[in-house]
Amino acid sequence: LVADMQAELGQIAEIKTLHAFCKKLLHQTYGGFLISPFLTQLIEEDSKSLDFHHSHFDLAFQTLDEESDKIGFYLNRGD
Repeated sequence: LVADMQAELGQIAEIKTLHAFCKKLLHQTYGGFLISPFLTQLIEEDSKSLDFHHSHFDLAFQTLDEESDKIGFYLNRGD
């Protein structure tokens, strides 16, 4: 839906999902946000056991590294 709306509206409006909009507000207002360190540690251990060896999830979230495959892995495992 976001891609369709971006194609239709182009530069007229900024199109985001609700989650992307909220994340943007958190970064603009507070410079980031903290994630429960226990969940981060748990998912890092999970990553190692699955041979992905992802780490530094907190840094990826704090720097809003949306291109990182770490973020997708983290969100999928968190779900």
